Amino acid sequence: MKKKRAFASNVFCLLFFWAGYSQDPLFSGYYATGSFLSPSLAGIGEDSRLYLGIRDQWPQLNNDFITSMVSYDFFSQRYQSGFGTYLLTDRAGSGKLDLTTFNLTYNYRIALGKQLTLRPGLKIGISNRSIHYNRLLFGDQLGYENNTPITGEELENNQITFFDSDFSLLLHNQFIWMGSTLHHMPLATQSFGSSGESMQHRLSIFGGVRFLYNHGRLLHEETQYYITFLYEQQANFRQLNTGLYWEQDPMVLGLWYRGIPFLDHSSDYNDALIIKMAFMLQPFQLGYYYDFTLSGIRSYTGGAHEISLIYRFNTPQTTSRKKRLGAVPCPRF
Repeated sequence: MKKKRAFASNVFCLLFFWAGYSQDPLFSGYYATGSFLSPSLAGIGEDSRLYLGIRDQWPQLNNDFITSMVSYDFFSQRYQSGFGTYLLTDRAGSGKLDLTTFNLTYNYRIALGKQLTLRPGLKIGISNRSIHYNRLLFGDQLGYENNTPITGEELENNQITFFDSDFSLLLHNQFIWMGSTLHHMPLATQSFGSSGESMQHRLSIFGGVRFLYNHGRLLHEETQYYITFLYEQQANFRQLNTGLYWEQDPMVLGLWYRGIPFLDHSSDYNDALIIKMAFMLQPFQLGYYYDFTLSGIRSYTGGAHEISLIYRFNTPQTTSRKKRLGAVPCPRF
């Protein structure tokens, strides 16, 4: 009976995707994967950055969700622009539903006076979504102990390729930043069936403030505190991340809450506590995130694990973020 319930649940989730109403994969380390969150975040440190990361969500389930990403971004002083590219793969249900997407990102830095900077950004990309029918179990295949019969369901395309684009704006000074991204414009069809259902727009609004405490003359004696938030909405799905960072070379600690407690039916949005630890062994930064599930499914899922490795190079000679006024003051991990 439990197997039947699990199979039925998997089929329901996949049909939910099939109908074209799927939500995008998301990362807890959303500034480490900056180009994925917003094309305006490409080259935010005014250096070059190579990122490798993987996220395993709900590992206690047989059909967990695994998302991996590799990205590269840099800032060009000559063109006052940030450039980036990333490749992302997302496997839902142990490979029953796959997404592969390759994207290019760009933003231009516009000085609005001596302290304020505006960065409009654009992402263009191509994606492929595929479904593996041979790994699914349909209702007419249940109840057979040995030889499982071939399903009588009418199955259509098993993959679709589509173009995608995002537009973003980011406004910041030396200590405060605020940005937004509209994902999936124009809307692309990603349905495997003949219904032609389109992707849903996703809106991301993010921002924060950085506090700097210098208790010595050396760079490693600077302590930085960040208060950050990220709001995401796609169709009827809403999510809010709020939290704190503490950074003092070579360590970074962070704690976030993912949920919207002040809404009606707030228990539906009481998702997780996110714990982050990172070590900066220049030019490398190694980060680990753990999502501690707060909802009633925590005993079945195992939360989520996320690991990131960042390699920074071509760093400007002026490494103090206090002096580099053009850099975005948000965390980069």
